[in-house]
Amino acid sequence: MNDILVFIPTYNEKKNIEIICNKLINLNFPLDILIIDDSSPDNTYEFAKEKFDNLKNFTILKRKNKLGIGSAHLDSINHAYNKKYKYLITMDADLTHKPEDIEIFLKEKNKYDLIIGTRFKNNESLKDWNIIRKLITNGGHILTKYFLNIPFDATGAFRLYNLEKISINDFNLIKSKHYDFFFESIMILNKKNYKIFEVPITLPKRTYGNSKMSYLLLLNSLVKIIILFFKHGR
Repeated sequence: MNDILVFIPTYNEKKNIEIICNKLINLNFPLDILIIDDSSPDNTYEFAKEKFDNLKNFTILKRKNKLGIGSAHLDSINHAYNKKYKYLITMDADLTHKPEDIEIFLKEKNKYDLIIGTRFKNNESLKDWNIIRKLITNGGHILTKYFLNIPFDATGAFRLYNLEKISINDFNLIKSKHYDFFFESIMILNKKNYKIFEVPITLPKRTYGNSKMSYLLLLNSLVKIIILFFKHGR
């Protein structure tokens, strides 16, 4: 077992999962890979098992239902603690997060408790995205910054957690099961005074498939921001 675990949640990512996993395999440092699939109708789980289950550094799990992106991240965090990994890296399967950027994260891994890939320190970061996605992304950043007092990119999934420094008890405070997991987790870790560092990243548009973010999930996230604002204040 290696010290580093890379987690990739999947739902209908059959066209992307082989590409991103091969890119991770070709990186010049050892890591383990965890895939958690929510019973994808396109058989992502079965495809990943066929391609990678024979490799000892892969763990491929299937959940019975679509339980939410946040709950998948929480499952990966618990898995990483249970297996005693030192570092957990989380990233999307849609090829918007570049595996080669992980090397930049690792250079800072012993200095900080949480490293975030930020889309707001590089003007070219979202240049390939359509105007709607840009508005949603920038709107989320503004809301979490001013309502939850989070000075970081709080809605992105490309992160490195230093599990030797972050207590699992603080992760257990997170109640969100969907996209609101991302900003609630940052809010909690920031309030707990963990050392957080941002690495500028550039995100190309999704290569295959469609975004899983629906208007209902957007509304849910907005409601959660309001709830957290009144519960915790600034």
